Amino acid sequence: MEIKLKYLNQYPDARGDLKIYYRRKRTLKGIEITARPPGSPEFMQQYYAAQQKHELELGMQQQIVPRSLEWLISEYRKGDDWKRLGEGTQTQKKNRFEQYLPRFGHLPIDMLDRVGVRKIRDEKEHAPAAANQRLKDLKAVFNWAKHEEIVASNPVLDVEKLAHRKKADGTKGHRTWTKAEVARFLDCYPLGTKEHLAMCVFIYTGTRVSDACRLGPGNVEDGTITFVEAKNAGKVNKEGETNPKVTRIPMLEPLRQSLEAYNATQKVIGMTWIAHTSGRPYNAKTISSWFVDQVKAAGFDSGLTPHGIRKRAATYIADAGASTKQLMAVFGWKKSEQAEVYTAAAEAKLLAKEGLEKLKVTTEN
Repeated sequence: MEIKLKYLNQYPDARGDLKIYYRRKRTLKGIEITARPPGSPEFMQQYYAAQQKHELELGMQQQIVPRSLEWLISEYRKGDDWKRLGEGTQTQKKNRFEQYLPRFGHLPIDMLDRVGVRKIRDEKEHAPAAANQRLKDLKAVFNWAKHEEIVASNPVLDVEKLAHRKKADGTKGHRTWTKAEVARFLDCYPLGTKEHLAMCVFIYTGTRVSDACRLGPGNVEDGTITFVEAKNAGKVNKEGETNPKVTRIPMLEPLRQSLEAYNATQKVIGMTWIAHTSGRPYNAKTISSWFVDQVKAAGFDSGLTPHGIRKRAATYIADAGASTKQLMAVFGWKKSEQAEVYTAAAEAKLLAKEGLEKLKVTTEN
């Protein structure tokens, strides 16, 4: 008999054994339920004990101390600065706050200094990008609080960001796919498969995952793909207006061929090019998870993601001689620094090649 109980998370561990955890909320630590089988008296006893423990912890969390960090973030989320953020940005920030508030939310904001801020940052020192994102979030909170005259100064301003660890290709963050890896993936998943189409969408549009999962037939007209970028699409300025960014890119022939081959094999064609077998669209998180699973199934090493394909596309274009402004237009970057990473690398390759050609001429003479 199947028993449905709330707040249970089930998954197999590395040895294939079933693990069951009770977790009422993301901010609470999961409690493992070891009794078997599920639904047995012993199992239900552990389930109700975990339920009572989390209810008690939630009750304690709800008692927010005035002028604590948790109180300040709660007030910030009621203000206009928060309301002007896009819905997706709000969700991401809220999730990041909830990661550390159970441990740092009690800190009095009047006594929080750069030492305390560093402790919040350094919880993520193994992931510099995530650590620096915490600083960015907190900086915005205290800037708002200073403007509202809740605090006299911003303790985040004196805290330095953590240095990113550069990959072998000179970039930071997600590893860039190599040409050989892209070719190998397309060999593993031939023309007509969803995996082949996904690779073509990622690399021949250069879009973010949040945009790639929404692209479909409705975005194409006269050989041009037109879409509103999901990033910051709902952000509202101080005048209460949104200013969504519209991107227009050409439909390249390899992508057109992949779409044609894939659609010829499908009984259900959804609103998006990459979709579940039922035609239901993916979202940014589920399409990333699905694609990484296909990468692993093809025998690749871990660390290759859809975002790494976007970086490969940028490398292709920069190597072909694209300017900083051209890269910014294609990839939706607002700051030139991101594009210059790729143009500088392309220029270095070209200079090295020209230098070696001069060496060749010298030795031949």
